[in-house]
Amino acid sequence: MLTFLFWNLYNKPLQRSIVNLAHQHDVDILVLAECRIDLSHLLLMLNQRGTVLYDYAPSPVCEKIQIFTKFSSEYTAVILEDERLTTRHVQIPSMTDTILLVALHLPSKNFWDESDQAAESTIFSDLIKQAEKIVIRGHLKENVRRKFSTSEPIWTTLRHVQQ
Repeated sequence: MLTFLFWNLYNKPLQRSIVNLAHQHDVDILVLAECRIDLSHLLLMLNQRGTVLYDYAPSPVCEKIQIFTKFSSEYTAVILEDERLTTRHVQIPSMTDTILLVALHLPSKNFWDESDQAAESTIFSDLIKQAEKIVIRGHLKENVRRKFSTSEPIWTTLRHVQQ
């Protein structure tokens, strides 16, 4: 089972606390919002202890979210993004199931009223639904290709993705 940690840092330099929590709780996927910490420095700090090696999973568009993983970033494919939301298809070879990871940084209530946030939430909801469809379609194509080399029925893998 994977362990996740999401933390909105509010632009505070909390790298020691991040590293301590990540190691203490054996975090597999670390998601940080409003992170102004130098990412290369944080990565060095995450990788100083023991044999656990974290990787930075860069985001081509999302500016508000940073993701670090205990496995290669190649296993966290970006599906859809905007400046506040990233959706990743997590496919770790040692796991039979895959995960649609969604990380979202909503605008501050100090600057948006409830109707603004409701409208924005609808947009985010639509993006997440799109990402789900992309991942499911990708699994269907992958399973059709694998169908002749495995006895596992297609619906089994699709059922896991939909849960």
